[in-house]
Amino acid sequence: MLSRNGYRDKFLDRCIQQFLNRKYGVTQQRDAPAEPSPSPKCISLQLPYLGSISNNIRQELSSFVRHKAVVNVKLRCFQSTRKLQSWFSVKDRQALLNRFNVVYKLTCSRGASYIGQTQRNLTNRI
Repeated sequence: MLSRNGYRDKFLDRCIQQFLNRKYGVTQQRDAPAEPSPSPKCISLQLPYLGSISNNIRQELSSFVRHKAVVNVKLRCFQSTRKLQSWFSVKDRQALLNRFNVVYKLTCSRGASYIGQTQRNLTNRI
């Protein structure tokens, strides 16, 4: 339609190429083939927050990746915090005989057995 209205083919090709480049991120043009620069691959790394040690580790890792990586890599570090209670068990474990809703099996010396379930603690049931 545009060529019927008097637009030149070179102009139309350039406009179409620019549109496709913006739409799909293509960097090569038909007139001048060039090697596209690869976009850096992002790697996210979660580090626990331990004060200034975490920052030092992040800087060392970033420096290492920047200098030693074979491919173009961008390292993104973020720090996470945990509540103190997640490091320690809040409740003590109950002894087996003090647990509720237990399925149990009792065996007799003659070879007979009984399987049951109790909603009380096992000590009271036995």
